[in-house]
Amino acid sequence: MPTATLRTILVATTLSPDSDTVVALAARWAAAAGARLHVLHAMLLPIEYDDLPASGPLAPDAYAALETTLRARLDAQLARLAIGADVLGAAEIVDGTPWRVIRARAAEVDADVIVVGATDSEGLFDRLMGSTASHVLAGADRPVLVVRGRADGTPARVLAPVDLSPLAGQAFAAGCALVAASAGPAGAAVTALFVLDERQRSLGIQFSPEQMDRFAAEELERFTRTYAPEAPGIAIRQTVRVGEPREAILAAAEEGAADLVLIGTHGYTGWDRRVFGSVAADVMLRCPCSVLILPAAGAAIPAG
Repeated sequence: MPTATLRTILVATTLSPDSDTVVALAARWAAAAGARLHVLHAMLLPIEYDDLPASGPLAPDAYAALETTLRARLDAQLARLAIGADVLGAAEIVDGTPWRVIRARAAEVDADVIVVGATDSEGLFDRLMGSTASHVLAGADRPVLVVRGRADGTPARVLAPVDLSPLAGQAFAAGCALVAASAGPAGAAVTALFVLDERQRSLGIQFSPEQMDRFAAEELERFTRTYAPEAPGIAIRQTVRVGEPREAILAAAEEGAADLVLIGTHGYTGWDRRVFGSVAADVMLRCPCSVLILPAAGAAIPAG
């Protein structure tokens, strides 16, 4: 298993109480991995902050006043979550559209992981144009952790759907390395899941359904041995399910009480995107727990 170099985690905050869970989880990952946490809030026009009083026409110093207000809220959030200098690398307010700011700053600070909330829409822009998480995913060239649910701690029960392809192997290896880096002393159990299509299983000419099940299990075991051999603190398991991939992944996550789903994307765009869709994006939208999405090497994550 490759060793993850988890040096910088960029987390986006809306400064709302709901974003406390997102920032706190990112801080726990950073503390466990010995990484630095970069906390970012994108500053929008005053009309887009529902809890700020309407001030009429913008005064010349309106942006400075808004930035002061938001800085106070950001400092209050960091204090509320007890995020200290031992973890915090930077905390900043940046003017701009959230998803553009997040992607740009992630590149500038060379973040190893971007952390965003699954339902972080606070202002008018997000309600009209869709969630920040979806926009970040649409062009991300690095892992994105979409936080959903309770997110009480570092990953302990991880579900990793794979399709046995080399690209899936690269994402699986990279994801397991990130889990190993962030899990801390408690470690984590990673379950590699392969979903066998019911039609392929039952309509085979040369092999019976039982033989197909056995072949799938053997290939999955070979896959995990190749791309992610056991490492200290990480227990790798395998399971095969029969069904439609999206539904099988979501069911496995719920039944296994997963606190994280680790999933790679092949980076399809254009025609391939329309034909094959994005299992990763669908899982992110419907999953009951947090999802760590890893792009194919050299590709952006397709989303939406």
